Amino acid sequence: MTDTKNAVRKAKSLLYGCLHTENEKAVAEMLRTMHDDDIKEVVKKDTIIKLFSSMQVCALGGKHIQKKNDMHRISQNARTLARLVIKASEHLPMVSLNKLLCKDNFDLVVNSTLSLSHNSVTRC
Repeated sequence: MTDTKNAVRKAKSLLYGCLHTENEKAVAEMLRTMHDDDIKEVVKKDTIIKLFSSMQVCALGGKHIQKKNDMHRISQNARTLARLVIKASEHLPMVSLNKLLCKDNFDLVVNSTLSLSHNSVTRC
């Protein structure tokens, strides 16, 4: 049990380490590449998704060294996380990615992920 608590603490500390480095310009740049829909609205409202995206955009470096599809890939990562939040909110209203990272919601995350993966398989 102690190992689990330590692992959770370490994981949160890694994520929260990003909290203080959000780059609003980086997030705005990534959001400009997204379609205007419900998924984008979740990305705009969810702090952890924005911080994760900001970290990824900042890691790309300057525009002169970015590859053509780098920003699209980051945008798709953010949209995938937002889809997870949307699917989980069907069972737990007003949920955020931060709340989903809690051990109490592990089963909800697993079930939501399975549901999303089944949906993507049936679309192919």
